[in-house]
Amino acid sequence: MSACSSSPSTNLNDAMNLIVLTESNAPNAVEGSFKFKIKASGVKRGEVFLNTELDYRDRRSITVTIAPNIASALLEKYGATPETFFCE
Repeated sequence: MSACSSSPSTNLNDAMNLIVLTESNAPNAVEGSFKFKIKASGVKRGEVFLNTELDYRDRRSITVTIAPNIASALLEKYGATPETFFCE
């Protein structure tokens, strides 16, 4: 994930702060680097979904999608599926 803030005091490692920033910046992109705890994951048609909340529909949740070819590369390189590698 990437994002940056126009306000240096914003904690962008907080999912809600990032969500508010992207809403206020829409339709423009927000760029930068973020670190979030992954609380849940799922796989559908080979795509891996990593979520910052247990319920992906939660307004506070950010979902990262990993394409099947990237998921395979992660498995090959690190010996773990993305959902195992990134989830605590």
